[in-house]
Amino acid sequence: PPYQHLELAEPVEVEVFLQRLTDSVCSESFRFTYLPKDHDPYGIEAKRRKKPPGYMDHFAPLPAAEDAFALFAGEPEPFDALSQLYVPFAPPGLREGLPP
Repeated sequence: PPYQHLELAEPVEVEVFLQRLTDSVCSESFRFTYLPKDHDPYGIEAKRRKKPPGYMDHFAPLPAAEDAFALFAGEPEPFDALSQLYVPFAPPGLREGLPP
């Protein structure tokens, strides 16, 4: 049978007995424990809150936008080298601007 208060904060022990409707004979009582409703049965919220120590230490800090562009300032364009390798396969409109 449901407990009188459905929102339990902690387990509640009760004594339950069965009563036959025809002649009102009762069984011996036995202990039963009502448990609070588990709103997170798989523990997902607890897992999200629990972070191992040093969790963020293995992530490198991201550089500022200006620093990120400075990292690639002296690098050649990656497609320049590829365009020289594949000149014979380039469409006719692109072959005119490419070196032989």
